[in-house]
Amino acid sequence: MEHIRLPKVENVRLLDKVSPRRSRVGILYLTATHSIFVESEAAGRSEIWVLHSLVCSVEKQPPTSSGCPLLVRCKNFQVLHFSIPREPDCHDVYLSLLRLSHPESFVELYCFSYKPNVVEEERRQDWTFVDLKADYSRMGLPNSLWKLSSINHHYKVSSSYPADLFVPESATPPVIVGSSKFRSRGRFPVLSYYSKENHAAICRSSQPLSGFSARCMEDEQMLEAILRSNPRSDFMYVVDTRPKLNAIANRAAGKGYENEDNYSNIKFQFMGIENIHVMRNSQQKMLELCELRSPSMSDFLEGLESSGWLRHIKAVLDAGIFISKAIAEEGVSVLVHCSDGWDRTAQVCSVACVLLDPFYRTLKGLMVLIEKDWASFGHKFSHRCNHLAGDPKEASPIIDQFLECVWQ
Repeated sequence: MEHIRLPKVENVRLLDKVSPRRSRVGILYLTATHSIFVESEAAGRSEIWVLHSLVCSVEKQPPTSSGCPLLVRCKNFQVLHFSIPREPDCHDVYLSLLRLSHPESFVELYCFSYKPNVVEEERRQDWTFVDLKADYSRMGLPNSLWKLSSINHHYKVSSSYPADLFVPESATPPVIVGSSKFRSRGRFPVLSYYSKENHAAICRSSQPLSGFSARCMEDEQMLEAILRSNPRSDFMYVVDTRPKLNAIANRAAGKGYENEDNYSNIKFQFMGIENIHVMRNSQQKMLELCELRSPSMSDFLEGLESSGWLRHIKAVLDAGIFISKAIAEEGVSVLVHCSDGWDRTAQVCSVACVLLDPFYRTLKGLMVLIEKDWASFGHKFSHRCNHLAGDPKEASPIIDQFLECVWQ
C-alpha cells in the first residue's frame, strides 16, 4: 500500500474510442493488487477490475480542456482510456500504476498475497493437478528405449532444465555431461514428446558451441543415441528454428549449429523464425494499428501486412507442421533447438504436440503442455511477460504467439 499515492479518484471518465458519447463516469480505486473502476450510474452500475500484473504500460498524455488522459494498456490487449479531472491526481495515479505494475521483487506479485477461501490441505492437493510424470507415463515411458535420468537433480548439469529428464537408454552419464558442456547454458538434448505408435521422438536442446570448427564426441554420441532410440528410422532431423543468417552469425561468438559432416545420419533444416526483438517490434506495430480510430479496411490490411505479425505466426506454424509430419508420417525423430532453447524451441515443440496428440487439445492437456514444454524447461516468463521491473528489451510475446497458433 505504500506505493499508492492516491487510493481513490472521483469523476473519472472511461472513454470509448469508437463512440465518445458512450463514455462512462465513475470512481477509480487503487488497491495493492488491482485498479477498479466503478461506474457511478445507479441503473447500470458496473465494475472493471484490472490486475496490476496484467498492466503492460501506462501513458500519461497532455492535458485537454475536458481532463487529463491516462492510457492503460494491458497484456491481454485490453486498453483503458481514462480522463481524470485534475492534473495532480492524474500524475499520482500514473506514478502509482507505474510502480504497482512493475514490482521490484517476485514476492510482491499477486500470487504470493492471494489467499483463497480454501482449506490448506485442498490447496496442497492442487499442486498435484498437473503431473508431468503421469503425462510421460501416458506416452509409454519409461521403456526399453528411453529412461528417466536423475543426472540433473539439484540442477547441477543445467540450471534451467527440470530435475527429472528422459534420455536415451544408451546415454551414459559421461556422454550426457559431455554433451551439456558443448551446448549453450548446458541445455543438452532431452526428450520432449514420444510417439509410442512408431517410436519417433521430439527432442530439444540449445545450440551447440561449435563455432567454425569445434566438435564434441559426447554430443555426437548423444545424437547417435537419440537416433538408435528409434529402431524404425536410419536418420533423424535436426531443426534449427532460427534464420540461417542468424545461426551463422552466432558461429563468430563460438556458438552456431551442427556440422552435418561431424554428426552421422542427420538431416539439417532451418526454419527462419525471427528473434525476440523482431517479435516484440512486430506486436507493437500490430497493437498501434488496432488503436487507430476507424481505419479503412485497406489501411488496416496494409498495416497488418507491414507489422509482419501473421508472417511470424505462419513461420511458427510451418515449423510445428514440419515436425509433426516427420513424427506421424515419416516416423523420424527430430531434435529441435534455437539459441538457448527456451523461446522458439518451446513454441514449435508445443505446436507439434498439439497437432500430434488430441490430449493436448483439451483444457487440462494444454495446461500440462505449458507446464512441460514451457515452465519446466525454463521459459523466462517473468522476463518475456515483463512481470518484474527489468530490461524492457527482454520482453517478447513468445507465449502470445503460441496461443495464437493454437487459435489459428
